[in-house]
Amino acid sequence: IGQRKNWRAFSHNLKKRLEKNTRLILLFFALTGLTIWFVIQVENLKFQEKVWNQSPSVESVGLTTSNEVIENQIFSKENQIPKESNFYPSKDETPKSTLDQNFSWVDYGPKNNSSTKMTSHAITTEKEVAFNWIESGPQTPAKLRYDLISICDTLNPGDSIYSSLKNHGISDVAIYRLNEALKTVFEAQSARPKDTYKLLIDRDSNIISFKYTPRRYPEMTLAISRSGSKLTAQKLEKEIQTFPELIQVNIKNNLTNALKKVGESDALIDQLTDIIFGSVIDFSRTPREGDSVTILVEKEFLNKTFLRYGRILMAIYAGKVIEQQAFYYNPSKELDGYFDKQGRSLARQFLLYPLPFSRISSHFNLRRFHPILKRKVPHLGTDYAAPIGTPVYATALGKITHAGRKGGYGLLVEIKHGNGYRTRYAHLSKVLVKSGQQVTQQQIIGKVGTTGRSTGPHLHYEIIKNGKHLNPATINRGKRGKSLSKNHLPEFLKHVQSLQNISQNKHKLSNQP
Repeated sequence: IGQRKNWRAFSHNLKKRLEKNTRLILLFFALTGLTIWFVIQVENLKFQEKVWNQSPSVESVGLTTSNEVIENQIFSKENQIPKESNFYPSKDETPKSTLDQNFSWVDYGPKNNSSTKMTSHAITTEKEVAFNWIESGPQTPAKLRYDLISICDTLNPGDSIYSSLKNHGISDVAIYRLNEALKTVFEAQSARPKDTYKLLIDRDSNIISFKYTPRRYPEMTLAISRSGSKLTAQKLEKEIQTFPELIQVNIKNNLTNALKKVGESDALIDQLTDIIFGSVIDFSRTPREGDSVTILVEKEFLNKTFLRYGRILMAIYAGKVIEQQAFYYNPSKELDGYFDKQGRSLARQFLLYPLPFSRISSHFNLRRFHPILKRKVPHLGTDYAAPIGTPVYATALGKITHAGRKGGYGLLVEIKHGNGYRTRYAHLSKVLVKSGQQVTQQQIIGKVGTTGRSTGPHLHYEIIKNGKHLNPATINRGKRGKSLSKNHLPEFLKHVQSLQNISQNKHKLSNQP
């Protein structure tokens, strides 16, 4: 029994020793393997460094070749890659500029004696900087540096070119020089909201180029470029394509809704109702359901995108109350205008509307109940409801006899016309003419307001002949325009036939499947 106990104790001790030795052996092999792996990695890195140092790479390329300038640019705070910004900088951005494409690349790879040159081209209006790249060695990380700064902006309401440039920190001297060059092709006072521009300056705030595009004429760019110390300006115009288009609509409730339903805009409606039929059709009373209108109009396109309406070549109104044709004919400056099928001019002494076609809120009425005085007072004119600021124009050629305040009329313009006629335009918010001034038909004389004895924004319009008030809606009733002479009539009839043929052909094409 004693021997068994001794054997068991011996076995137990031996087992403990073997387990301890095994752990030591395993630890030794692990440390040995880790050391061997580390040595291999170090040798591999040395080998890669040797191969890298022997390979050619670009040390520095671009517009700057001086090693000192490149070294300074590498560690300059200005040499950070700019974030992308919107085309129109916000007021909170500092600085309000974007990086132009004029830069140099700086290599961060190992230095050696091999280098690659780049060819830079002069800045032009289409392509500011171009490079001929030559591959040499592996690609390496690079940074950008500022060289030229581009400032882009859009004019807001109340802005001018001067104020916009000042907001971007451009000096008065630079703006003066820019304006001196710009005024040879454009009046800065003609700038309007939503006009856009792009200004390119160098580090010393010298103007390199300036491009200005009016919103009303996007096909035209006013370009200013620097030649030495001089700024020169020119107009750059893109080609506009013009095509005649036939538009046919049937009136359900009014002409405006009928034309808008087929995708046409207010610009076409104003041209039709104010310029062409403005003296012969009262669109507040005449239209009936089922009346039809046919229009042959020129449409202008820029890069296959509709830009604006050109001239209406032909317009035919076929209605239950009135039928009227209008054909544009211009054999000479004196005869330029619209004529009916018999060659009679559509022009009359008075237009039926003193502002773009609008809703009549109160007609001529000798027994109207006055909304302010609360009693029957003759309404000796016509009221046109319109927003404040709507332009008001003279309905006939004449001379201004009053321009200013006049009692309950508020701001009033009165015009004296031929044959004893006078017209009055009341409750204006602004008067744009002076007493004694001569005005032409449809010349803007003021803007709609609500001055004087007025309950809301509208225009009060009167026609007076020899002291008697007349109804503006019937002023042209029964009157005919001047006819073309016998010398022009045959040519005019041929012109009418050609316009009708164009409209018929376009009608056939539109009905083809």
